[in-house]
Amino acid sequence: MPNDLTKSKIEELLEEREKIYGPAKPFYHCLSKINAEFIEFTSNHGHIEDSTAELIRMIFLKLLRLSVDPTHLDNYRDVSGYLELAKRIELREEDEPGKEDES
Repeated sequence: MPNDLTKSKIEELLEEREKIYGPAKPFYHCLSKINAEFIEFTSNHGHIEDSTAELIRMIFLKLLRLSVDPTHLDNYRDVSGYLELAKRIELREEDEPGKEDES
């Protein structure tokens, strides 16, 4: 990432996101409740890889953003990408770290 993340650029980005998604604190409070329930459920009943669980939490973030602004198309693309990665991991289609290419 370029070195243009000055304080003014960060403020600009935060203001832009607040215009789209509203104030950060209630948004992330809601997200933390969703994640807490998910973690509790999967710790008792889940059978997924840790990396898949993280992808699902990213999907929760994007779904919550979509609930605020369903016209922001980037969130749909991100959800699709996260779902594809989760599928690859769970179906063992994703390369494992350190695994040599056998072709």
